[in-house]
Amino acid sequence: PAAVSPATIRLELPLAAGLSLTATDPAARFALSPDGRRIAFVASSGNGPSMLWVRFLDTLSTQPIAGTDGASYPFWSPDSQSIAYVARPSSQNVGSPGTLRRVDVSGGRPVMLADRAFSATGAWGPGDVILFTPTGNSPLHRVSASAPGPPAAVGGLDAGSGEVQHCFPSFLPDGRHFVYTSLGSRTAANDARGV
Repeated sequence: PAAVSPATIRLELPLAAGLSLTATDPAARFALSPDGRRIAFVASSGNGPSMLWVRFLDTLSTQPIAGTDGASYPFWSPDSQSIAYVARPSSQNVGSPGTLRRVDVSGGRPVMLADRAFSATGAWGPGDVILFTPTGNSPLHRVSASAPGPPAAVGGLDAGSGEVQHCFPSFLPDGRHFVYTSLGSRTAANDARGV
């Protein structure tokens, strides 16, 4: 059968009065929920701290998520009911690791999943598995979103070829495999090696 071209969709999300985006890296700013109904973003109100805000795409109102001060790099649970993010106190250097946390969108206190998380988005897969980068010189690690425990490395770095970091994971549709970005080469630590 002939292929059907998908419709073009354009969307603007004006911020409410007094809100401003606080993250400079686009990956640190926004995350669309898997069900396509909500967007989470990092913003501050006035002189307040950066925190997570959520907007249903069929409304114009935005809601802050309480207790998410210092949030960045949000990513959603597969069921679109929770958000994981990197939290860093405003007094902490931007390049230093924060903590990995999760919060239910319907309310409740954030839960710390790992005491170290690098400034990069993670991925939340089936079975409550979260993949993330704990430090600026590590492979991906996994931790449970429902029963936090010590994070465990997923694979290792190829130091002989100059690889220094794995980051920005994304689960494939089967929920078992994932892709990620590999950084580092023999000539420069911040070279993107590929996916």
